[in-house]
Amino acid sequence: MSMSGMPSYNPGEGRFDAGPRPTVPSTVQRAYWLVLAAALFHLISGIFNLIHVSSAEVLRQIENQLKGQNVPAGSAEAAQTFSIVTVSLITVFGLVLYILIALFLRKGMNWARITGSVLAVISLYQLVGVGFPAGIFTIVQVVLGIAGMVLCYLAPSTRYFAEAKAFRRANRLR
Repeated sequence: MSMSGMPSYNPGEGRFDAGPRPTVPSTVQRAYWLVLAAALFHLISGIFNLIHVSSAEVLRQIENQLKGQNVPAGSAEAAQTFSIVTVSLITVFGLVLYILIALFLRKGMNWARITGSVLAVISLYQLVGVGFPAGIFTIVQVVLGIAGMVLCYLAPSTRYFAEAKAFRRANRLR
């Protein structure tokens, strides 16, 4: 009771110990490394794609497609430049996305598990029309990403994501 005779409010009263931070299980650790490996293969695939779209062969193909159309001079070069910029942006964006998903998986963020799973399924579309020999990097990238996400749904991983959520929630109440 306070000096005025009214009960006082003590926000620290009744706090509970959130316990130690949950330990990252080996399944999530492996998933982390598999997703990072997929990022590396995504980068390698992007480099191969950049080399391809920068080639004289692709420029000739664009020029052949534009023949007979009333387009200004330099349109083929502009289209090739646009392709180079697009492939570069997609490669950088994908790389950043892979790294962020991997980092947040290891932190036990369930949204990263869900997002990574959806993206892993969507990545299957990359396999349509894949060319060889450079396409092997895309295949490996997709397989590594899917394998990493499958590991996130095994029992130790599922338990970890639940414990990490409970730990964050308990620490938010502190």
